[in-house]
Amino acid sequence: MAVRMGDFNAILRSEERKGGVVGRVGISKGFGLVDSCALLDIGFHGPPFTWCRGKLQQRLDRCLINSCWLSTYLDSSIIHLDRLGSDHRPVLFRMTCSRTNLSQKPFTWCRGNLQQRLDRCLVNSCWLSAYPDSSIFHLDRLGSDHRPVLFRMTCARTNLSKGFAGSDHSVLQDCWSSNLDFRANISNLREKLANWNSNSFGTIGARKKRLLARQRGIDRALGRRHSDFLLELEKKLKAELKQVLEREESLYMRKS
Repeated sequence: MAVRMGDFNAILRSEERKGGVVGRVGISKGFGLVDSCALLDIGFHGPPFTWCRGKLQQRLDRCLINSCWLSTYLDSSIIHLDRLGSDHRPVLFRMTCSRTNLSQKPFTWCRGNLQQRLDRCLVNSCWLSAYPDSSIFHLDRLGSDHRPVLFRMTCARTNLSKGFAGSDHSVLQDCWSSNLDFRANISNLREKLANWNSNSFGTIGARKKRLLARQRGIDRALGRRHSDFLLELEKKLKAELKQVLEREESLYMRKS
């Protein structure tokens, strides 16, 4: 299986570029590896361009995979996220392994014609009650006679309530009472935490949300047309967002 992902600093097709000097498309010949290695461009979801500087926009970041990878991870997809604080847009690579393929791999070790299940996970009933959704996946055996084993666990939400009474945080101690049932304690906890968060953070959360929303709007508008005014406004909003994030970080440090 093969995956090549990142900033290729080149485009594959002319429609992956917008703006800049007319006639200088700059399709790279370095993408010969796409044909020589039988790699596939799986496309993307979201805005069409991943890099922007002034009037020039291009799709420089991408993910290339081969057919072997695609047959194992059928739901692989690329999502172009919001471009905030950089001229490159973050790219999210999502993959989901087919459960049908996992069930066809009962053995974890192979040598010649001999195959055995030598790798496993053993837990006791205490662990299983705390993590009821624990599961084991046998992955593809690559470069070794042993198959990688993935152990997944999810903590039961009902067990989280056991930690409230013994918490060292004064907020929890003040609002949790053994004389009240679980639902009443949760209601008191929600109200206390809301007041505490409001007093500690003030309007930082609202300012951050508003700034991010405005930057997303500017990003979408610049994807449709160039505007010097929007570029200047984007710079001011990024500087303001940086200050808000620094203040948020300092408050999170106080929380911890």
